[in-house]
Amino acid sequence: MAETNDIRRNHMDYLKHQRVETVRDGIRGAKFSLIDCVECHASKDSDGNAVPVTDEGQFCEACHAYVAVSPACFQCHRTTPMQGNGSLGAVDLEQMKFQSLNASSLKEWHPVIHAGSESAR
Repeated sequence: MAETNDIRRNHMDYLKHQRVETVRDGIRGAKFSLIDCVECHASKDSDGNAVPVTDEGQFCEACHAYVAVSPACFQCHRTTPMQGNGSLGAVDLEQMKFQSLNASSLKEWHPVIHAGSESAR
């Protein structure tokens, strides 16, 4: 991981860069991953259950509220650590079910990426 001040200022750029590499080139497991962010920053409630990083007062939500940004990352990606091996996956908003995505299916599913791929043809 990078130094704290570097991450505070640049994490969004690192995550965007990683997103492009993952979606367009299928490269996974890079240095900066949303999985790692959630694994480290999610806290637990009194029963030992993970609290979503987007809940009021939690790490991600508190910083994003302070700087008045609303990133779309967590509309699809997990807000709590996943037990065992797995990927962040995504939610099919129409079917509301968990599914894993690869680069090809994400291009079809994600409206911004899909629109970009249409103009690139």
